[in-house]
Amino acid sequence: MGLLQAERVTSDDAERIQRRFEAKARAELKDADAALGVAFGVASAGDPLAAVVVAKGLPEAADRTARRVLAGPDGEAADKALGALGLDPRSVWAVCTRPADAPLEARARRLELVVEAVDPRLVIALDDEAAEDLAAAFALKALVPGRPVSVRGRTLGAVGSLSASLQDAQAKAKVWERLKALVKASGLPGSGS
Repeated sequence: MGLLQAERVTSDDAERIQRRFEAKARAELKDADAALGVAFGVASAGDPLAAVVVAKGLPEAADRTARRVLAGPDGEAADKALGALGLDPRSVWAVCTRPADAPLEARARRLELVVEAVDPRLVIALDDEAAEDLAAAFALKALVPGRPVSVRGRTLGAVGSLSASLQDAQAKAKVWERLKALVKASGLPGSGS
């Protein structure tokens, strides 16, 4: 009898479960930010239950003005690129790895906690600073742009500098190819794998 009852999950039950997981993730994300130990003005943003985490190193003027990461042209480019690869840009968590001056160990620990809280299938470093912090968070020597690495059941990778590529067609093509390779390696639905 218990087995049959377990199969009868209503949409209300599913919504309650979803809200609980989201609340848990948000609490863990708040703890991750507190672990950095310094105040900062650029907030992470997005879906705390996302399949994809995008990480940016240093905030730019648009990020500081909006007080959230990827608020400028690089955020629009990331959304557009992920959408073109069949992923929903609304199902992404964006994090700034260097929202304040903090030592590498603190930044790496915070990023590790963020990734574990969201529990995505894919983590993408959008610039060299984020790649350095992501590699440190998962005890890797380095992340080579476009070369996916599987760690703890998820795919990690770097694309080079998304922001810089917006001004250079050749660099933009490289970033696009690297992004496609990372998304494909993740096996996410819509990734063409």
